[in-house]
Amino acid sequence: MLRRKFKWSNNQQIPSLARLDRILISLGTSLSLPLASVMGGEMRLSDHSALIFHAGQSTSHLARPFRLDNFWLAKDCFRSIILAAWSVNSLGGSATTMWIQRWRRLRKVISQWAVQFRKECKARRTKLEQDIEGLNHSAELRDLAFDELASLK
Repeated sequence: MLRRKFKWSNNQQIPSLARLDRILISLGTSLSLPLASVMGGEMRLSDHSALIFHAGQSTSHLARPFRLDNFWLAKDCFRSIILAAWSVNSLGGSATTMWIQRWRRLRKVISQWAVQFRKECKARRTKLEQDIEGLNHSAELRDLAFDELASLK
């Protein structure tokens, strides 16, 4: 157990401390979750601290957590990007290792696609802002044509 030596306290000035609780897992589970760990939580409302089970490696070392934007799902190319990244054969190992490898590869591919997509959106936005600015400038000098007015909306 990480972070705590004891799970129970009698909440006295000179406390009695005990390590009462245990987690039992099968050998199969232990082998399929090689990065698993158990941490002791805080004792706030009880004289016991919670046992917190982590099934894998922490992502706290990452600069920014991966987030999936819902509007990506509406993009026509997004499904094919996911299928292509997921269908690449893993390097081998246990089923859990191969699954982790696939998720890491998928996250990397989607993140790279998202960076490119954001650049394209930013370029398009800049172009539209320039077009609108140009039309606003033209509107100060002359009456705009019908198609120019429509493009401002």
